[in-house]
Amino acid sequence: MEPSWKRYGSPRAQKRSPNAYQESHPDDLEVWDLVQAKLSNEREHRLAYLLYHCGLESAEIMRCYPQEWSDVHEVTSLRRIILERLISSNYT
Repeated sequence: MEPSWKRYGSPRAQKRSPNAYQESHPDDLEVWDLVQAKLSNEREHRLAYLLYHCGLESAEIMRCYPQEWSDVHEVTSLRRIILERLISSNYT
């Protein structure tokens, strides 16, 4: 079963062919699995997916998914937490 954070997709992601992308970037799935392993909850997984897989900016995420986030500052703050966790995991 597909994780709930991945079900909604994004406006940008819907324009791309997932198979074409995976064929041209076979190592990306492995990298994505490593990123997911460092995240602590479903909310972080969802935001990382929208930011790094779909390529959305914080303001775009708020515009497209206002029901999931209270404001752009929440998205930005969680983005910083995710980045800090990923950076610190490289040194431990």
